Amino acid sequence: DPQLHYVLKLEGRLDEARVRRAVRLAMDAEPVFGCRYVPRNKPFWERRDDLDSIPLCEVLETTEVQRELERFAARPSDATRDPLVEIRIVRGASDSLCLKVSHVPADGAGGKELLYLIATLYRALEKNPSYRVAPNLGVRGAGQLFRRFGWRRSLAAIAYPALTPPENIWRFPVGDLHDIGTRTFAARRLDPVQSKALRDYAIDAGATLNDVLLAALFRGLWRFLDFSCKVPQPAWIPVDFRGYLPSGKTEAICNFVGMMYPTLCRIPGEPFQGTLQRLQQNSLSTEHRERFALFYSLLIALTHHCFLERIGMRMERVARKNLETRSTAVHFSNNRTLSLSKLDFGLPIVDADQFVPAAIPPGLLISVLSFRGSIKFAITYFDRAMKTEDVERFFDTFLEELSSVTQQPLLAGAAQTDF
Repeated sequence: DPQLHYVLKLEGRLDEARVRRAVRLAMDAEPVFGCRYVPRNKPFWERRDDLDSIPLCEVLETTEVQRELERFAARPSDATRDPLVEIRIVRGASDSLCLKVSHVPADGAGGKELLYLIATLYRALEKNPSYRVAPNLGVRGAGQLFRRFGWRRSLAAIAYPALTPPENIWRFPVGDLHDIGTRTFAARRLDPVQSKALRDYAIDAGATLNDVLLAALFRGLWRFLDFSCKVPQPAWIPVDFRGYLPSGKTEAICNFVGMMYPTLCRIPGEPFQGTLQRLQQNSLSTEHRERFALFYSLLIALTHHCFLERIGMRMERVARKNLETRSTAVHFSNNRTLSLSKLDFGLPIVDADQFVPAAIPPGLLISVLSFRGSIKFAITYFDRAMKTEDVERFFDTFLEELSSVTQQPLLAGAAQTDF
């Protein structure tokens, strides 16, 4: 499901014509977003010639704001045909803005950068309606990383002992995998007090917040699925390589992540702290993380230039096998913090959230976003492939694990996000 969505709840009304113009300028500032994806043996981006005529920003007035936001997020988008960027303003008592970004040209961090850019352009157009931008022609590929470490060290990473991940044998309850239905959304949030308790626990345990959340994910799955012992299982997590660049940013908005797969076995009666410690021991050292980043980037570069069609066929075979065996690939993605200071649309922002991509059924993706001290969790799934009651029950089990370490009743405040 190659779609990312960011949602802002505002106080007041946006100038929709100015939002539309800001989106159009963003497609000039970051030219890839003004393109369509052409999937050939060696794919390429083709600049669209209809950018000034397609509807990049639509406004809908309704009393059912959340429902309309979800409808927009559930609408499929095809990077070979549809715009790579769209905005829907849902107008109730105040405005809510939903940005839809194709995942093909950008990852989660890139999607946030684009949202910040549109906000900046919106304010610039307020001061100067004739405002123009120069195209950012910076590199979008792995060469940025290779230059950072030097080509000799980068090429040496080809000898990195890449490990083959264990087979996915999680078995999340699934329904119809041939007629999977429509995208459906589940969400939870922890208020700032609950979120601080969780972060304080991580600091006291000498761990990162990501470590704690991932430990809770494993333990929640073991409980929810009554998973057998001594069977290693991976959880797939994206690792942002931007931290290895001097500025912490890529030259242009792009995908710049690799996939890692921490793997754990269930140990009966193990306390949360024990699971957390095993997860930390399972993590790569700083040196190995750098080598992994270079190895993964080299692999992606070689794949694009030499083996893309073959890799695509292999991924299709894996997806078919998961379908036949009903094996669940579990993904966990922390999109970090959405910066309030970079979201200046000239109106107070009441809240912000995201709709995340749905994993290929019967896969499961749980995503995290922080805003104003709150931690938000989200799952997008297909309503015939997975039952709503199963997804909601799993969410509760996951939060119960977090509650066990914070000594706070997280479920009481972990309500569904509602705009």
